[in-house]
Amino acid sequence: MVGKLAIIDLGTNTFHLLIVDTTKFFSQKEIFYRERVYVFLGKGNRSEIHPESYKKGIETLHHFSSIIKQYEVSKTIALGTEALRKTSNGPMFCAEVLEKTNINIEIIDGLKEALLIANGVKLLDLPLGEQLVMDIGGGSVEFIHLKDKEIIWSQSFKIGISVLYNSFVDSEPMSEAALGKLDDFLELSLQELWMKVSPTNLSLIGASGTFEVLKSEERNLAQLSSISLTTIKDLYRRLRVLSLEERVASGYIVAERAKYIVVALHLVLYVLKRLDIKACFLSPYAMKEGAIAQFLNLD
Repeated sequence: MVGKLAIIDLGTNTFHLLIVDTTKFFSQKEIFYRERVYVFLGKGNRSEIHPESYKKGIETLHHFSSIIKQYEVSKTIALGTEALRKTSNGPMFCAEVLEKTNINIEIIDGLKEALLIANGVKLLDLPLGEQLVMDIGGGSVEFIHLKDKEIIWSQSFKIGISVLYNSFVDSEPMSEAALGKLDDFLELSLQELWMKVSPTNLSLIGASGTFEVLKSEERNLAQLSSISLTTIKDLYRRLRVLSLEERVASGYIVAERAKYIVVALHLVLYVLKRLDIKACFLSPYAMKEGAIAQFLNLD
């Protein structure tokens, strides 16, 4: 039995490190170490990783490697997502990481990413009925349709918040014209979601990424927590009229998330309205926990 397990999630905007004791994690919810570093591999909406982000990514994984050694981790799983999937120098980045840190990055496709997210969320005490799990990343957004903990359908869409920001933000704050173009884009890009998921007694489960902004420190880290649509709408209204500098200064959100938060919340609200969803929950578990479950054959 593996003792300490490290999961590294290499997202388009953030790198996450989670270290757990596999013999205790799902019974005692014990976490040895958790860290998030904003790397922004998707900077500039490029076909290759920006040089500054490339350098920071290597430095971050050097740092993670030292933490992993410090905690005497037995097994490390590193998962690369959309930015590493699509960039021409993504494979070179992974090769350099392996050479310099001995961390072997597995670049996973969107469907596997969605499956791992679903497996993470399914570890929680989900209510009966149908849920739409939504995980918003920098490069892609994953949707998983669950019914009584069974996956009915899942899909990864290349409409992450970095993509939306780089494509549609014309000014700070965004103009009404830009928001209208964003709506048109979402309506067209999510056609498969509209066809596959019917808006009947459906609740939304937000996992990681943007939804972390909506969590408070008081929320239980091992359970679903509900959040009202009014709370989401009020936050959007407050931030929607602010410039980037004003959002950073507002105190509503950490500086690293301030750039993308308006398009992210706009996306959430568009999906809620389009599918007539009345209940929304926040999940503390997502891909990292799903990877732990898969490793332990709990999925």
